Amino acid sequence: MLFNSVQFVLFFPVVTAGFFIFPKKFKNIWLLLAGYYFYVCASPAFLPVLIGATLVTWAVCLVMHGRKGKGRTAILCLGITANIGALFFFKYFAFACSIIGVSPPFRLLLPVGISFYLFQATGYLIDVYRGSLAPEKRLLRLALFLSFFPCLLSGPITRAGEMLPQFEEEHRFDYERIRYGLLRMLFGYFMKLVIVARLDLVTTRIFDHYGDVNGYGLALGMVLYAFQIYCDFAGYSELALGAAKVMGFSLPENFRQPFFAEKSSELWRRWHMTLMKWFTDYLYIPLGGSRKGRARKYINILIVFAISGLWHGASWTFVIWGLLSGLFMVLGELSAPLRSSLLSSIPVHNRFTGVLHRFFRTLITFSLFVFALVFFRAPSLKAAGEILGKIFFGFRLSDVFALSPFSLGLGKVNLFLLLFALLILFAADLINELRGDKISWLMEKKAPIRWGFYYTAVVMILFSTQIGAASFIYFRF
Repeated sequence: MLFNSVQFVLFFPVVTAGFFIFPKKFKNIWLLLAGYYFYVCASPAFLPVLIGATLVTWAVCLVMHGRKGKGRTAILCLGITANIGALFFFKYFAFACSIIGVSPPFRLLLPVGISFYLFQATGYLIDVYRGSLAPEKRLLRLALFLSFFPCLLSGPITRAGEMLPQFEEEHRFDYERIRYGLLRMLFGYFMKLVIVARLDLVTTRIFDHYGDVNGYGLALGMVLYAFQIYCDFAGYSELALGAAKVMGFSLPENFRQPFFAEKSSELWRRWHMTLMKWFTDYLYIPLGGSRKGRARKYINILIVFAISGLWHGASWTFVIWGLLSGLFMVLGELSAPLRSSLLSSIPVHNRFTGVLHRFFRTLITFSLFVFALVFFRAPSLKAAGEILGKIFFGFRLSDVFALSPFSLGLGKVNLFLLLFALLILFAADLINELRGDKISWLMEKKAPIRWGFYYTAVVMILFSTQIGAASFIYFRF
């Protein structure tokens, strides 16, 4: 079930109404059934995988509790092997066969959301092993944690310590909270239906025929794709956080204006924050983090980003994308003393030069992100090489003036709507950056400003339904 589908528009009010109507002792059962129904609508054949992962995780934690020494560690390894083994089987089996040069004996469909709920289950196992969390004895609560429908298919990746206590709280109808949640959902729909749908038309047109597109067209396509994937996933996160908030649940933030970052390390602290925190806590720190010297720290960063790339997709293109992202972070840290020295040598330091310096740092960081993203978007390493070759060696200034914005396949009206929507997105991100929360900021404004935005967003969304409801990009991960 897509968030941007008519089915969800009918599903969500029914689930929310039932949640507030039912007595407290039935609320969790209701949410669990809603989560399973939500998953069946998206991936009907693979509900047993979700239920199986839940049963294994629950049983392993109960068996592990109270044990000590090597036996406890062995049980943890068994649980992690079961979860990561299932992920490997469905997602990486064919890729592993290709590496060793054999044809896979069968083809597997990828269960939707498997990367997300198995990471949540694995994080829960490790937390119990570390003693930072007691094992959950009630199977229903753990099952609800792994199947909570707002974040079931594409995150945010939540922690049991954050969510399990919320399932025991009393969640009452609260107008202001519901209003806040619905406004987050409105902005999520705005990002997905108004911005992403139009950007997808352009980028698909460019990259499906990249051999016929010149260097400037491909460079423009990659910049637009960067905004497309940001709005697609951040829009999904807005919908997930908003839907949860309507019912009284708080999910962790997943994006924080990543394109305002002034260095690669900062960008990745702002992008898919729950995934990066998961890798930091459960991979980077156990590898040694930054505690064993700078060389080991940089190796650990590259390992984490390579695995992060592989998490996104079973292909060498994703691995290269991850390694490049990690490499840019490492190079940024290594070059920091030299850049600081050069900056201190500039004779004029004032507010204007400071703003200009921050702008160029942000522009360079964004450019490096887009460069690596070529491997994320390209269907193969060969295609990525051809695209980069055209961008760097086939770029002609005359192409910039020769390409008309109206030749991108949108038409005048949709092009205007896209540009206006991107302007609204920039304003919203700027408010978030300066004020902390665009929704709270909007709720405090006078009625003409608030209702002006409401009507504008709704009209633009309704005008965008003709384009179609494409699946979210991160559903495939």
